[in-house]
Amino acid sequence: MRGRKIQIEELTKKEQGYLFGLFEGDGYKIYDKKSRHYQIDFYLNSEKDKKLLNFLLGCLKKLD
Repeated sequence: MRGRKIQIEELTKKEQGYLFGLFEGDGYKIYDKKSRHYQIDFYLNSEKDKKLLNFLLGCLKKLD
């Protein structure tokens, strides 16, 4: 998948906004200069956030 760009346009505006808000509130990014690797993490409660997790996974699958 090297050099592949994510097509954010695959998501609706509502999904884009929700994903951005989720990242701002419960996520963070890491960039490893040595390996030139990006990583994004979301921190959710596995019990309370099941609906949110399913929504997030649905959005990410659209981007795959």
